[in-house]
Amino acid sequence: MTIKQIDSQTGLTAAFIGAGTSISAITGDWTLALNIQSIVDTAATPVVRFEFDDTVNSFTGSLCGPTFSAQGAIISSNDIVKRWRSYDFPDMRFGVSGAQVRLQLSNITSGASVSYRAWIEY
Repeated sequence: MTIKQIDSQTGLTAAFIGAGTSISAITGDWTLALNIQSIVDTAATPVVRFEFDDTVNSFTGSLCGPTFSAQGAIISSNDIVKRWRSYDFPDMRFGVSGAQVRLQLSNITSGASVSYRAWIEY
């Protein structure tokens, strides 16, 4: 199995769009993984939403793939790992010329911070 890093961020406090990672050479069975290592907000109940997008034109246009929301504080000893397999999203453009995937932190509660990492297993 090969593991390819997509993104890794520590202490983000605002929405964030990650860089594209090439998926054009990845064919067959694959797994997208998201590890939420911590969510911190001392004043309220934090909420975050992550979204994987794929593209074949450098994100001039993209399609939404897996999304995941989490609510409440998370500490590193209770981190969350979420995985999606190729059969869950058969229309993601893995193996297509010029294809890329990126991860977005599309929503985060004001005052919260989140640390996470994401990767592809194939």
